[in-house]
Amino acid sequence: MERMPIELFRNVLHELDPSSLKNVRLASKRCAELATPILFSVIKIFGPGQNLCLFIGTQHYPKRSVEFGKLHEAIDEILPIARGATQLVFAPSFYRQGFWDDYRRYLNQQIEEPVDELDMDYFEDGDEDEDEDESEGETEEDRWEARVQAVIARRAARPDVERDLIRVAEEHWSLRRQEQEANSERVEASLIELISRTNLKEIEIQEWEFDGFGGLDFFSYEIGGNRKDSSPTAHYLHVIASCLYKCGRHIEKLHVHELNPELIQDSPAMRFAFEGLRHLRLDIYDVDSLLENSSFDHALPKLLEHAGPTLERIELVSGSKWPQLPSRGVHLLSKIFNRKETNTLLCFPNLRSFRLVSLIVSTTSLLEFVAAQPKITNLEFSYVYLATSGMGWTSLASALPASVETWEVSGRLGQEPTPGFNPPIAYNWCADWNYAEDPLPLETGWKGEAVGPARTRFRRIGNSSNEE
Repeated sequence: MERMPIELFRNVLHELDPSSLKNVRLASKRCAELATPILFSVIKIFGPGQNLCLFIGTQHYPKRSVEFGKLHEAIDEILPIARGATQLVFAPSFYRQGFWDDYRRYLNQQIEEPVDELDMDYFEDGDEDEDEDESEGETEEDRWEARVQAVIARRAARPDVERDLIRVAEEHWSLRRQEQEANSERVEASLIELISRTNLKEIEIQEWEFDGFGGLDFFSYEIGGNRKDSSPTAHYLHVIASCLYKCGRHIEKLHVHELNPELIQDSPAMRFAFEGLRHLRLDIYDVDSLLENSSFDHALPKLLEHAGPTLERIELVSGSKWPQLPSRGVHLLSKIFNRKETNTLLCFPNLRSFRLVSLIVSTTSLLEFVAAQPKITNLEFSYVYLATSGMGWTSLASALPASVETWEVSGRLGQEPTPGFNPPIAYNWCADWNYAEDPLPLETGWKGEAVGPARTRFRRIGNSSNEE
């Protein structure tokens, strides 16, 4: 290896997984110098207790656990080995305002929730043999009802049982919030230094997901899932945008999880952060502002306009970590892709690919957006329901512009509300479309081919690559 040309050696190292790279670093000083920038090409910053399975990607790059208020301390440690970093996964712990009010509401809401079998503790009163002896005269229905009542009683008691623990946890949380605010300038300065001294091309912003806090047993994603007044990922996005702006650096790919688009603000820093993007993915947990009757004035169209000249791929995902269709209502893409001043759809001259996941969408709105993109060639739909009467998947396929070469569908799909439904529409008032059993008519000009489990790719009939 010592005699191998450097460029060839680097090419070999790029083919290794992180675990192998760690071993290569131990071989010699030269190996360490060449392998270290590759090993630390991805910086993962996450909060204590983070559920690491939420981090996307199969390769386990080095990670650093840190609270947002102490981020400057972690970055000081990271900088010496992070100069070659090209990707940042950002999910430090963030102690948001109102969390414990949400937690108390969560406890009260749990009392009214249906009891699931997973909530039951079958042997909580003793071991299995004792339970069987004591309940010989009981039927299975009696035992089931007893377990249900035990769960209900346990839920009803939690607010009182946990009162002192909540108070202590809330005090600790408040101290951490004070630390966040006191260190905000130092945190920003350290992020600016990190961005300036690395070669970041991609930034992925995740929410801090943790299991329990202060001796309390819960999953953080269950708390305040419908909140509209705060969003850690929106806060992270604004902070990182400010840092990019101040050090004059653009990135090519941005992926934001758990985003409430209503909390996105327009600013020179945000516009700068969107400039130069080639790939944008937004995982939105609240899509109410996309409803056809929503009057919310989005900042996203103005930001997307600044990304327009360079964007090549857009992914819009509702439901965040899991496919989760909105409960009711027709959603319009024009709510975030419409230029307010002229009331015209944004045109992305270099957009090649568009992916839409988990949405009840107006077919007309979807077609209008696609038609406005002159170079779009590929579309992807997963868990999408077309909500316009008389315009299902056959209509969409027939109306796709000539630039579209392929489109893929996966997951559960639906189309057209059933006659006599009462608006606002819900997904279960639409007809399911099983694209494997109900292929598109040949007249649409498209032919489907299974390319994976519950996944079909459509190509134009007569396309030479399809015929081959």
